[in-house]
Amino acid sequence: MNSPGDPTDASPARRPPTLRPIVWADVTNTVASSGTTGVQRASKNLLAPLADRDPRLDLRLIRWCPECAAFLRLDDDERRRFSDDAPPPDRRVDRLPQRIRPVARRVADRPLLRRLNEAMRRRRRPPHPVDAHAGLTVSIDDGTFLDLDAAWHNPLDRRDLLPALSAAGVRTAVLFHDLFPIDHPEWSDRGTRELFPPWADAHLRFDALIVGNSDWTLQRALDRRRGMGLPDPGVSGVVHLSGDGGAGRDEPVAPQGPTPTGARPGLPPQLQTAGASERRLDGYVICVSTLEPRKNHQVLLDAFDLWSQRTPGLGLVFVGRIGWNTEALVRRIERHPLLGSQLFWFAHADDETMRTLLGGATVAAMPSHAEGFGLPVLEALALGVPVVTTNGGALGEVGGDVPLRLAADDSEAWADALVRHLADEDYLRTRRAEARRAAGALPTWSAARDELVELLTRLAPPS
Repeated sequence: MNSPGDPTDASPARRPPTLRPIVWADVTNTVASSGTTGVQRASKNLLAPLADRDPRLDLRLIRWCPECAAFLRLDDDERRRFSDDAPPPDRRVDRLPQRIRPVARRVADRPLLRRLNEAMRRRRRPPHPVDAHAGLTVSIDDGTFLDLDAAWHNPLDRRDLLPALSAAGVRTAVLFHDLFPIDHPEWSDRGTRELFPPWADAHLRFDALIVGNSDWTLQRALDRRRGMGLPDPGVSGVVHLSGDGGAGRDEPVAPQGPTPTGARPGLPPQLQTAGASERRLDGYVICVSTLEPRKNHQVLLDAFDLWSQRTPGLGLVFVGRIGWNTEALVRRIERHPLLGSQLFWFAHADDETMRTLLGGATVAAMPSHAEGFGLPVLEALALGVPVVTTNGGALGEVGGDVPLRLAADDSEAWADALVRHLADEDYLRTRRAEARRAAGALPTWSAARDELVELLTRLAPPS
């Protein structure tokens, strides 16, 4: 028998036979996170319902415990957090007015204060629950091991894990959300540039199932595998993600939209609290994404500077955490003279706040240079909100001809297009009607789960 810490360690008592294929899904990253990124939303919406007694698969949610050197089943609290929307992170700086937060953040980022805060967190951290974890330890000795989460951040190196699992007779599978850290390393932080390529290449080398979140992403992954001199895997395919935000709902839900006169809904309470009512905003543009170079927030700020004086009734709202290589962008946002009155940034919004702000927007903007999929486009359309985006990467596959598509670097075109949604009532009414019609035909999470199950059962038919 292998050592207890070996993830392929065979249990002395073999499991009883099952008619459902066993799938082990590592969700370490999502369980450990306080917020929810697009990858984590996909993980929750795809996996949580399947793990809840789906008749087609025996899906087992697991996480890696470095102290135990073992995979663990999720405990009840972890399962509940994985199944529910992410709670808002408890950050005291977010309770301050927007114009004060930059100063508070700069003070909190001083190295001495960071070290003191980390020391205090370590002191408050409870002792490692050795006995409780002993009862949650699992042995992966059959079935399929699935990486769908942002697992390149996990401490267990896939270059070691995947060949060990394969040698033990366990099939391995992956869902790629993109390969940008390989194709465009300048868009990623140093840690991702170091961690993602070996993680991705290990999966490309060993996996029997490769899944993409778009045709574009899948083709990119298969091309790289072929470049390694390897044939295509036994099974491959696409899982089409949904824009519906709730893991428990199966159909996109669109709002009723404007009245026949074109009247717009009132501002969401989050913006009223933030001070937008003082500026008498009539509507706002929203961009939902992590702040990082690939997302191209700069072109929206350039467009905002063009429209903000001539159309003071149109605000700009960013919803997304600070990413990487964004020092100049963050400084520009935090020092903008209209921050808190016409420009707003919600850096740590929970899922409910994000959807409230998105659903109340005049128009959603996604000016990314490229996307592996483009989930915020579908999330906006599912709420009946018009979208302006680009054709970068897989974005051309998302939303059909409903989104308005612009060049990623043309700030004047972005300003004109976004302002028109506020200035032209008939145009806005038409665009919202198109978005609502599109919402009825968008992919659902139920259909996405069916696609994932079909691929997994093709890989391992029920016994």
